[in-house]
Amino acid sequence: MKWAKFVAIAAALALSLVLAPAPPGYAAPAAAQAAPAKPAEMNYTLVVKTFEWLTGTPIGNVSFVLTVNETVIAGTTNSTGAFSYRWTGEKKQSVYALARRLVLGSNYTAIRICSTMIETSIRSEWEQRLDYVAYYWRNQTFYENLLASLWSSVSGNETTITCQIWVEKGKAVKVSDYDPEQGKIQLAVNPGLPVPEAEPTDYEDWFFVPVDYPVTITDVPDYLGATRYAPLTAKIGKNSTVINWMHHAANEFGRKTLKGIEQRLLWYDHQGFPLENERRDYLQTLAMFEQASNLIGRGNYSVGLDYLDQARERAKFVASELDAVDNYISMTALLVTLFSYGFSSLVPNLFTENEKKRLLANVAIYFALLVTFTATQPHVKVALAMMMRSLTGYADQAQISMDAMMTLAAAFALSTFLFFPMFLLSILRVFSFAGFVMDVAMRNMKARRNRTLLTIVTVALIVGSSVAFVNVASGRGVVETGRWPGTGVDCLVVQTAEYLPKIEQYEVSWLKAQSWAKDVCYEEPLSGSIQVGRQAYLTSVIVMKGQVEVATSLSGKTFDPAFYQKYYNLSSYVIGSMPGKNERGILLSSSIPNVFVGDVVELRLYMVSTSTQRTDVQERSIGTFVVKGLFDPEGVSKLARLDGQPLFKDAGKLILAPNGVLPPEIAQIREVTVVTAQDADAKSLAREIAFMFRH
Repeated sequence: MKWAKFVAIAAALALSLVLAPAPPGYAAPAAAQAAPAKPAEMNYTLVVKTFEWLTGTPIGNVSFVLTVNETVIAGTTNSTGAFSYRWTGEKKQSVYALARRLVLGSNYTAIRICSTMIETSIRSEWEQRLDYVAYYWRNQTFYENLLASLWSSVSGNETTITCQIWVEKGKAVKVSDYDPEQGKIQLAVNPGLPVPEAEPTDYEDWFFVPVDYPVTITDVPDYLGATRYAPLTAKIGKNSTVINWMHHAANEFGRKTLKGIEQRLLWYDHQGFPLENERRDYLQTLAMFEQASNLIGRGNYSVGLDYLDQARERAKFVASELDAVDNYISMTALLVTLFSYGFSSLVPNLFTENEKKRLLANVAIYFALLVTFTATQPHVKVALAMMMRSLTGYADQAQISMDAMMTLAAAFALSTFLFFPMFLLSILRVFSFAGFVMDVAMRNMKARRNRTLLTIVTVALIVGSSVAFVNVASGRGVVETGRWPGTGVDCLVVQTAEYLPKIEQYEVSWLKAQSWAKDVCYEEPLSGSIQVGRQAYLTSVIVMKGQVEVATSLSGKTFDPAFYQKYYNLSSYVIGSMPGKNERGILLSSSIPNVFVGDVVELRLYMVSTSTQRTDVQERSIGTFVVKGLFDPEGVSKLARLDGQPLFKDAGKLILAPNGVLPPEIAQIREVTVVTAQDADAKSLAREIAFMFRH
């Protein structure tokens, strides 16, 4: 007992020496010196308290390992959330204690230690912050290199060191950390701890974060301290498994990519020169970004990134279209200026030989023509606005329109700036042969003034008509190819020709998201011309029952069972039942022999290459299906599509399968039916869709 008591006193004395550093000037006695007098003693108490951060209530039964200065203390809080440890040590005037390391059990994550914030999502001027190393391992959270100051108080012969820890329950979740521009990157998750024992994926990593607490996620800043994306703040619930930062990054990336295009279009609108064709292309690109964002938001990362790449390329194309418009407008203004100067120089030479009068007439006609073109030609006005970008805000994309005075000022500045170089060039005598030719031409025109004036007017009319014709012909138009009786349902049917690209899923999603779209149904062909990679095939369907071919040279397509039941009442023509959504069940014509309801059949595609270089014939299985029903071919042949056209062609050899069952490389959307709201103008919408989708 005496030895145990002696060891306990020695341990307490060692802890007091660590927690209470010696004052300046103190030196340890040399071994050879005489032992000093026994120092005064003091009672020390270390108190650890744990609280829930959001409610502030004490939390009991929290196990921890705390390193204070160089001493490791392990314990568990009681029912009131407190833990205390007492010892006797040397009396000191002041105590300075640092929490260097902390380990919490029971899936708790630390938010704050005394006045030191562990996480960085909360901003306050008076709170201390620190850099630390943290991770999660087997139901425990580890915090290294904390250096968090603890509170201490001295009362008489008692010194109390307090360590208050605010915590929250946490769980391990996946955080998508793939940047659309840079690939997989490192993210700062606050408060959050990496989970080394969990296996990362190509697009996600594991982090331990508190539940029902705001978690801020940012990409790592560059050397200037700037980040590519705005911080994402999210809360996870008890049932949450993923924080989709990649979805946030995709939205930010799309917004930044399209921001410049949108501002340029708005600038043209405010100049009274709207670009309808380019705006339609912009809206189509916006729909592509939205679909990519939706796919990434649902966790379909690889397909979403593919759509995002397509949208980025489409945005580059729209930007190149706007650059072409800028160049066209600039060249138009330059040609108008050259024409004005040439015309103003030619006409006075026909009527007067006086140099002063010719110069005055030249200047007057030149400025008059430029003012006329500015007032009548929107291209010239926009070019002047581009030149006066410092006044209109074109440089910083401000939406300021050109009023009459500003337009006249810009026209005067441009015409004056270009007049003098052209005038000096025209009076130079270095081009003696050119001057001789011009003199001969002028004498000829003066001899026949009336014919010359008539020729000038004719040329002007021809040039003006040609410019107007080119402007009209270069625009995109919609041609009405026919009319026929429809049904009582307002709808749009979007179809793409076989030689044109298929309709993409993001376009279908964009249609579904429109306020005027009531119901949307798409169809994918099983037969006819199908593009597989870069190869085109003529395809028909073979039905296999076991190892026996029961039918060949069939046609088929996919459909939406709920849509067909709602608008066509297809079940009334079916013996059996309708297949469900995404169910591997099919409907067959009752004229196909030896197949009955409930049979399991295999569908194979008989594919013949249409390439002229070589003939490629192959069969490809698309899986096994249950025959859910047989339909009457004569009855369904009479069904009309919502636009009045026949719904089925050659129904006696038709196979119907639900959407979503075809392999991705075979599935090609060729037709989309959109039932519109009653107040929607279907004709105008059809024109807009034709422009946007170009199908």
